[in-house]
This record gives sequence, C-alpha cells and structure tokens, in this order.
Amino acid sequence: GKNNGTANVTTGNLIMVVDDTPDNIKTVGELLRGQGYRIIAVTSGEAVFEALQRYTPDLILLDIMMPDVSGIDVCRRLKAIPSVAHIPIIFLSALYFKEYILSGFQAGGVDYVTKPFDALELTARVQTHLEIVESRAIILRQNEELKRLHQVKDDFIGIASHDLRTPLTGIQGMAEIMWKENKPPDKVRYFSKMIFDAAVQLNGLLQNLLDVHRIETIGLEPQRAAFDIIQTAHTIIDQHQERAEAKSISLQIQSERESLIITDDESMVRQILDNLVSNAIKYSPKEKTVIVRICYQKATTKPLKHKSVRIEVHDEGPGISEDDRKKMFGKFIRLSAKPTDGESSTGLGLSITKSFVEALGGRIWCESELGKGTQFIVELPTLNAISADGKQS
Repeated sequence: GKNNGTANVTTGNLIMVVDDTPDNIKTVGELLRGQGYRIIAVTSGEAVFEALQRYTPDLILLDIMMPDVSGIDVCRRLKAIPSVAHIPIIFLSALYFKEYILSGFQAGGVDYVTKPFDALELTARVQTHLEIVESRAIILRQNEELKRLHQVKDDFIGIASHDLRTPLTGIQGMAEIMWKENKPPDKVRYFSKMIFDAAVQLNGLLQNLLDVHRIETIGLEPQRAAFDIIQTAHTIIDQHQERAEAKSISLQIQSERESLIITDDESMVRQILDNLVSNAIKYSPKEKTVIVRICYQKATTKPLKHKSVRIEVHDEGPGISEDDRKKMFGKFIRLSAKPTDGESSTGLGLSITKSFVEALGGRIWCESELGKGTQFIVELPTLNAISADGKQS
C-alpha cells in the first residue's frame, strides 16, 4: 500500500530511498546512515510525490521495478516538476532489469546501482552525485555574484558617461581657449596647454571605456551608408597632424585613386583609422614617416569571400615582438614596446579596433619585425566600390 514516508533525521544530506521491498530499504538505509546521511524511506512510486510535499531530499535512490508505477515513470514525472527537477536520481536495479537502464537515463536519471548492493560502489556513487550538486550550487552562487558585480560596473560606466564627460569637455574647451588666445602670458600658455593635454588624455580613456562597455553590453550593429573612404582617411590625417608635427613625423596617404566610395559604417571605419594612425604616431621615433595605404581588391584572401577594401598603416617604429603580436588585441594589454614621447596608453585601443573590424565582417592582423617598423592590415568586405570618375568596380 501507499506509504507517506518517514524521516530519520540525523545529520548530513537527506536521501530518499524508494523501493517496494522493505529489506532493500533497510539494507540501503543502514549503509547510508552509517555514512552520516539522513534517510526518507518510501515503499511505492505514488508515495514519492506525497513525501515530496513534506521533504526536499538532496538525492533520490529509485527502484526501477515497482508494482504500482515504474521508477522510470516516476523519474519522468519528477523531471517535469520545476521545484524538484534538479534533484539527482540514481536508479536501483536488479541485474536482470539492466536493459531498462537506458530508458532511465533518457527519463533523466544520472546513474544506477545494481542489486545485490556493493557497499563501496553505492556510497561512492551517492557521494559523487552529491558533490556534483554542491558544485553546481557553488557555480550558481558565483554566477549571481558575477552578475551583481557586472551590474555595479555597468552602473559606474553609466555614471562616467554622463557625469564625467560633460565637465571634462568643458575643461578641455576652456583650456584650449586660454592656450590659443592672442599673446597669453607664458605661464598661462604653458599651464593651459598642460590642462588641455590632460583633458584630452582623460577624454580618450573615458571614450575607450565607453566603447568597451557598449561592445560588451549591446554589441555593435553597423549603420551602413555610402561614403568616400579616401576622404575619411584625409580627415583622420588632418586631425593627427599637430601631434605628428610635434614629433617631426611625416603623415602620408597612398592610394591608386583620389576617391573611393564604399558602403559601410563610416563611424566605425573612422575609429579604426583613428586608432591605428594614433598608435603609429605614438610608437614612432621622431623624424619618421607614417603611411596610410588604401586599395580596393577584387580578389582577396580567405576568410573574406567578397571584394574588399584593404587598409594598411605603416610606421618606422621599433617593431613588435612575436610574443606581443600574439596578445596585442586583448583588453588592457601592456606591450613591451613603449610610446616614444611619454604618451599614455590604456591598452584598449587595439581590442576596440578589432571589435569594429569584426563587426564589419573583416579581419585585422599585424606584420612586424623588430627594429624595422610595423604595419597593421585591415581587410573589409564590400560588394562594390565607385571611383572618382563614377565607374563602379
């Protein structure tokens, strides 16, 4: 008949033993109690569900063959109940019912033990699955903590984007006015230029952090439209001219065409060029040359299947070691090569650049030899390109 289950409370994990043979329950119960486990004894399949209204075991030992309902059916029903579906079920099976074990696994069981019971085998399997349950619980708790910490980080970045950018932009703008006004006193000019440079540096760091935050949280969705990539490159070169002149670095653009209209996300392409040109200047010694080369390729190397625009940024800096090339696109990476004029580096620029390139379906890599400069190469797929004379390629 039905058994509502009785709990023998000692210490340790709570295990439900389900078997229609009292001698089996007695054998298993004594064995597990001797290991410090608490036992709920249930002698029918239907009584399992009644017992679960009062107890939540950490593991269930379930006989496969019972007169009222099979253990496999009980297991299937348990796995359909969200509040108890997580409880691991180990089947108890006589050797001649072993062919049912596959059905038991398909129903959601995690293991089985054959009768007559081997004490070491039974306790080892019970301990193993209880440890797995505990490990999963630890992982879930850690995941929840990581989610909380991630939210704290997101909140901080949100504050930075709104509450820091506005005053920083004001500081930068006012310092620039003071620095560039007609004949300011030497000290005013000197200190206002220092304030301006520091504000630019902070704004750059803040922008990098915001870019990383955007990439990690909402991803990058390219907004494609037609634009002239050659003209965009000239704009970037113009923006960096003052920094380059301070180091007597010559900036050059090389292209077979005066104009090349492509359809892509101009903002992303602009940022790719900006980061690569900025790095080339930063790591170049004085009185060197940085070359930006842009060409249109009708056939390209894998994995790009379409025609592509190829962007190359060459410098005459110290080069990048093989070890650095392996890790250079990671976040917050500090390479052995250092900026040549005390410039700052967040270690985020190349990681962000790679994210933009990949969002556009392209690829980026570096070719370098120590002492002989570096070139970064970007290939962006494009279905068509139009030159200055209006001819489509």
